[in-house]
Amino acid sequence: MNKGIAKPRIALFATGIFGASTRKGEPVLVELFGRLSEHFEIILYLFGHTDRTYESYAIKTRQLGSLHFLPGRLKCLLLSLYFLFDHFRAPVDLLFAISIFPAGHWAVRLGKLVNRKVVVQVIALELVSIPDIKAGNLYYPWHRKISMRVYENADSIITITEYQKKVASQCLPGTREVVVLPLKIDTQKFRFYDKAISLPVEFIHIASYAPVKDQDTMFQAFAIVAEDIECHLTVVGDGYEVLSIQQLLTRLGIRDLVTFAGAVDHSLLPNYFSKAHILVNSARFDAGSFIIQEAMASGVAVCGTRVGILADIGERYAGIVSPQNPGQMAERMLQLVRDPIYYQRIVNEAYHWITKYDANWSAQKYQRYLEGQLDNSAEPQLSD
Repeated sequence: MNKGIAKPRIALFATGIFGASTRKGEPVLVELFGRLSEHFEIILYLFGHTDRTYESYAIKTRQLGSLHFLPGRLKCLLLSLYFLFDHFRAPVDLLFAISIFPAGHWAVRLGKLVNRKVVVQVIALELVSIPDIKAGNLYYPWHRKISMRVYENADSIITITEYQKKVASQCLPGTREVVVLPLKIDTQKFRFYDKAISLPVEFIHIASYAPVKDQDTMFQAFAIVAEDIECHLTVVGDGYEVLSIQQLLTRLGIRDLVTFAGAVDHSLLPNYFSKAHILVNSARFDAGSFIIQEAMASGVAVCGTRVGILADIGERYAGIVSPQNPGQMAERMLQLVRDPIYYQRIVNEAYHWITKYDANWSAQKYQRYLEGQLDNSAEPQLSD
């Protein structure tokens, strides 16, 4: 963009995923909009509160500060008034919301009020229903109603994987257009560790304990593997302090082979990747799975279920199995261990892929798409 020409103004609506409360947010999103701020003037309207600033990225932040303790609807209303005040002083050209609620819900309302396009990015379980574990916004009537309203009224819906788009189309009526724009990590923040598979094999799992992550399947698979080889599992994430987990590990005979590291700061993950051979991901549903990308950038082989990014990229880059199948997962984990040529090929292929399609590549895709939306032109080609 030429110097002296005003940048298009984008109002970005987000919640905890961008750093609300005490969370530091999702680094992939911070990186994306940091890069986009070079081409657009971005004003972040945060449904929550954070001490983190984004001044280094030239992103202006609007939040409620000391008023963040107010009831949810009142907070949303006040933040909307902030937006309207800003808009009438210096009109925005586009509204961009991260996730359906509350960001997408309020962005759609405000977009109609000020007659501007609204783009809603779906990044997790917003357009999913998994009844047996009561997961996904579409499972709960109130969330489903809101999700449907946003889905139908937003000018553009973005998913971050083809898999996510496919699942949404299966759960929702109609055939409205959905655009896939992947989110990718900054590979420069992760060091590649070139290590051969060796005993004891170090497995790692990184996720908070949740039914949709299906860690029970992972523990069962690891128990099968532990009967054959010398190995150890490190689990990074919170929520594992429940009695049922300890009972399961005791029943499987692996209690002494599993170390729970708890929740750790994102900046410390490279330390864990440096010691790991294989990342295990047992999720029932996933979107972009940034942990998988980070493992690939660090030289850690991935063994995971056919969901999210793994469903998109295929078995060239990871050992992929069906969800809820501990026997198949154990078999693929052992294949990675027993076949060093296969292990090294997976590691190298994945590393070359993620370093080619990284945060810069992703930001270029988003830039082109947003410029197309602002120009009211035909959607740009998104092929590689």
